[in-house]
Amino acid sequence: MTRTSVSGRRPQGHHRIDPSWPMLFYAAAVAVSPEFNFLGFDKVRVSDLLLPVLVLVFVGARATEGHGARSRRVSDPIPLLAPMILLLAWDAAAYFLFSEQGPLGRGGMYLLKRAEFFVVYFLGATVVTSEWAWLRIIRVFSLAAPILNLSVLWELYSNPQLHRASGVIKAQETSTALFIVVLLGLVFGALPHIRGSCERISLSLGALTGLAALLATASRGGLICAGVLVVLEAWRTRKNLIPILAGLAVIAFPAWMLMPDSVQGRFEGTGMELNQTWSGLVSNPEDMPSRGSSSMVARLLVARHVITEVIPRNPIFGLGTGRIGLGAIDNMYLCEWVYHGLVGLALLLGLLWALGRTLKKIEAETCDPLLKSLAGSLFSVLVALVVSGLVAETFYLIRPMEAYLLLVGLVVGRSRLRESQS
Repeated sequence: MTRTSVSGRRPQGHHRIDPSWPMLFYAAAVAVSPEFNFLGFDKVRVSDLLLPVLVLVFVGARATEGHGARSRRVSDPIPLLAPMILLLAWDAAAYFLFSEQGPLGRGGMYLLKRAEFFVVYFLGATVVTSEWAWLRIIRVFSLAAPILNLSVLWELYSNPQLHRASGVIKAQETSTALFIVVLLGLVFGALPHIRGSCERISLSLGALTGLAALLATASRGGLICAGVLVVLEAWRTRKNLIPILAGLAVIAFPAWMLMPDSVQGRFEGTGMELNQTWSGLVSNPEDMPSRGSSSMVARLLVARHVITEVIPRNPIFGLGTGRIGLGAIDNMYLCEWVYHGLVGLALLLGLLWALGRTLKKIEAETCDPLLKSLAGSLFSVLVALVVSGLVAETFYLIRPMEAYLLLVGLVVGRSRLRESQS
């Protein structure tokens, strides 16, 4: 699959039970499975049902591994687990001990989401028992990207009444857009180092359909994040800057022409909205667009209310997870401050810093071109997700964060496997 070293034979791992096989199905479910109703629960996905199975298989694999593998695992701690556990522990303490508790069901679900992200990362980092298994899971994502993107486009064009496509996440265009940005990061990182014709075709289609699907969501925040990703990737691979920019121009034009007039109109009005909002903030308040006609103005007014009225009630420890519902604030940093106070915000920023530092370290130290490229691309995606936090509660959004932390876990796991082999 790569230009480096992949033999046709399956390497021998340390487990009698190979947990990478159920991870293969879990990765496919994360990449393409839609939401559905299950036993009275709304918004259930196939990956939600597979995760407990994957955990059980992992426990079985740990129980059957050899003494040597167990000794190496104890002596080689997994990166990022400490800041993740610390953040989750503080979130729970802030909710149950220090602050005004919100609705238990909603707050508990938010805590469960964050715990699920960290479990997914842990499984991704520990499930890699061989290079062969790692490449197999990465291949699933590369082949699934066009399917997901086409499903978003299909939703828009199959229903003429829609003005925006929410994709596989019902009525959550920003979540879908950020999920597409994560997949685009995988495409950009893997494409230069894939030699199989099927994978190259799939990744090329993933880039083309990904940009079209991103435009179909009409998410301006998602488009800005995609722009951040493209700029960082162009800088990272600046030796190929001209071919990359030429390829993006070739892709962007047909993707734009495929969009309905309603979607194009939303983006075309962004410049005027920005000018009016800026003028209303710095000079003439009468130029400010009305709250009902501008999502940007609505976010600014909510942010002002949160800063002046909500946060002062408990700025150090926060009001508790779920005290205000997601979507009411639309800012990851203000949301974290409201929920868990300055302590929780500092822990979240520390975790984001640790994520970036870990990915840059892998990129700098590994000799595997594919692993180096994927680590660099995932760092670019991280920067885009940090930017998206200004207009969305990014670190609570199940779709993009589940896929992103799984990919980060796989990259970390591959790096650890290479260290143990050397």
